[in-house]
Amino acid sequence: MLLASNLAGVLTEVAGQGTGHAATVTVAAGAAAFAGDVLTATWRVGNHTLGSGAGWANLSLPLPLLVTATASQTRVAPPDDSASTYPISVASSFAIAATVHYDDGTSRGFSSDARLNVSLAAASAECALVQGLAQVEVNASAGCASIEVLVQVPDLSPSLSATVAVPVVKFQALRLSTAPYPSYPGSSARTNVPLYRLDCTPYYQHASASLLVALSDASHFTVANPNPHPDPNPYPYPNPNPNPNPNPNQVTTQSAFSSSNTTVASLAAPRLRSHSAGTTTLTATFDGHSTTQTLEVSVALALTLILTLSVTLTR
Repeated sequence: MLLASNLAGVLTEVAGQGTGHAATVTVAAGAAAFAGDVLTATWRVGNHTLGSGAGWANLSLPLPLLVTATASQTRVAPPDDSASTYPISVASSFAIAATVHYDDGTSRGFSSDARLNVSLAAASAECALVQGLAQVEVNASAGCASIEVLVQVPDLSPSLSATVAVPVVKFQALRLSTAPYPSYPGSSARTNVPLYRLDCTPYYQHASASLLVALSDASHFTVANPNPHPDPNPYPYPNPNPNPNPNPNQVTTQSAFSSSNTTVASLAAPRLRSHSAGTTTLTATFDGHSTTQTLEVSVALALTLILTLSVTLTR
């Protein structure tokens, strides 16, 4: 018994022939609803045809009601902007996932379906391009506030579409700050304050320097973590760093610290060590951007916490 489809584009596969079981057929992708003869059955023995007949079917296909789409990223950055640089690493491309919802309550993913049509809105055409079926890549120096993508499956319904807008963020500002070292509860609120000499010692307070990048969407990212390897005995004789950095002034490959007057204060990964009274200008750089902060080291004595113990002796 041989079965064959009568209509190209309606049935694509006839399986199970000659097995003694009922044959199955597969409706072609993009097929339209149809009622009528869709199969031809032929009974043959050797080269002789003993009979043939037509198979009637009613293909009632659900109607598409809605197209929804999502982007794989919540924000993107131009590939030449510092927002895309490690360790911020905002993506410069995103994939579109599309789903078609039908009137029978079912839905089907169309992200890899060749009938999917992904295009850019006119305002975004100069800022990005569509690669392959559903991958959107941001152009260098893109000036758009967002990338707007139009998603359609016109072979199903030319009137149904979805729009996805992905914000574009950029580097906005670089901020350098110092905080007491070692840290203590509440020390994070004491930023960019002078450092003082410790009472009854020739040593001065230390600090840690941190570098923060502000992006255009008001988000912030620390690109240089303060004190990655804290010294458990910072005063008066600090122990060697247990994990020495071969380039101690550089915390990542894109960020670096320096002091204009190392006799007043020096920086190391990014521990800030004060040596004598005076002022120095701290400079921090990240991916070609730089910022400065003035640091004062004072010979005045730091406030010292005096602990008094009251001991009662008993017999």
